[in-house]
Amino acid sequence: MIEFDVYLAITALSVLVICSYVFQLISTKTRIPTVLMLLLLGVGIRELLTSLDRHVEVPLDFIQFFGVLGLILILLEAGLDLNVSRRKLPLVRRATASALFVLAISITGIAAVVHGLLDLPWLTSFVYAAPLAVISSTIVASSIGYLSEDKREFLTYESALSDIFGILLFNVLVAGGGFSIGLVALNVGSIALALVVSVIVSVLLVVLLAKVKVHIKAFLIHPVLMLVYALGHLFNTPTLLTVLIFGLIINNWGQSRHRPLHRYLDPGSVERATETIKSVTSESAFLVRTVFFTLFGYTIDVRVLGDGRVVAVGAAIVATIFAARYVYLRIFVRHHVLPELFFAPRGLVTVVLFYSIPASMTVNAFSDGIVFFVVVATTLVMTVGSLWFTPREATRRVEDARSAREGEGALAARAGEDGEGEPAGVSAAAPGTGRA
Repeated sequence: MIEFDVYLAITALSVLVICSYVFQLISTKTRIPTVLMLLLLGVGIRELLTSLDRHVEVPLDFIQFFGVLGLILILLEAGLDLNVSRRKLPLVRRATASALFVLAISITGIAAVVHGLLDLPWLTSFVYAAPLAVISSTIVASSIGYLSEDKREFLTYESALSDIFGILLFNVLVAGGGFSIGLVALNVGSIALALVVSVIVSVLLVVLLAKVKVHIKAFLIHPVLMLVYALGHLFNTPTLLTVLIFGLIINNWGQSRHRPLHRYLDPGSVERATETIKSVTSESAFLVRTVFFTLFGYTIDVRVLGDGRVVAVGAAIVATIFAARYVYLRIFVRHHVLPELFFAPRGLVTVVLFYSIPASMTVNAFSDGIVFFVVVATTLVMTVGSLWFTPREATRRVEDARSAREGEGALAARAGEDGEGEPAGVSAAAPGTGRA
């Protein structure tokens, strides 16, 4: 057994965070997701330590712990970036329909692949398919900065909702006993209860942020949200909604629909608190994401990719994922096929749910190498799609340039109107008159 060295651990964590920061800089220039680089870093560390006979096993519970923390922080970060207005309702409806349809088709197709290739029972096949059917909001949110606002918001809403719907469906599947009217009613009721609790908790947290004068209150918000999520998990209630709803409410507090509450809470104080929350959440999510994906890569023995069954099942699952997405986008959306088609990565939620499968439903035939293959393959497809198949007009740069031209045009039009309104003979200064 290798002795634990505190200073070596501090050194390793420090180097890891610095590497992750460098990966972030590389990602902004190349569009290669930092998640992919962190996974490969974890694999490289494992291989290095194995060659030096210093390999240490990491408990899966430890990875799941960081995964849940990352899930909460990333979803909060997504909510803090979303602006809600009546004008955006069509976009939200489109994202919701996409998340539901693609999730349903993906989980059915993946379950068929698992059942056919691994000869597992249908219920077990659906349990293993659920984690792989969920789009990773973690990877999507960190990879869409170069896209136009409309596409960024669509993908953010879609991936966040995919997380929520996927987790709800997974909880139903692992509950056992099959599907029944009572089970469906219970889950619908739990969603309604979670929505009510989420709104109440979110408003109370906003009041806390605005009224409390202690400077460290931003760090109090995260433990409260985590406590609500953990309690909801114990009672099988989707309190992950609380995290998203809190982010949406605090980021959109200045909207007109909240005016009755403005007399009690100054919008300015809420906005200042929001900026602090955004900064703390972004930094915390960066740290947790770094540790989680590096550890996940570290736990994977890449030699499992030499297993033909792992590659065959993984490739069939990846093909099913993008086929389901293409069918929905091509039939129902049409004008938003590229690059949305490629943004279906699997990541943090997939891994967390996979390691949450009850022992009674666990089978040896489904290797964790399949999960690793799907995560890496879908992330690579997203990278290739964002680099070579993104229409120029779908990028943020072109959108900003268009907005700048429209702004200049509006200024020129106003200047023309002002010029036309001046009395004759004073529209320009005569030389030597001293007019400025």
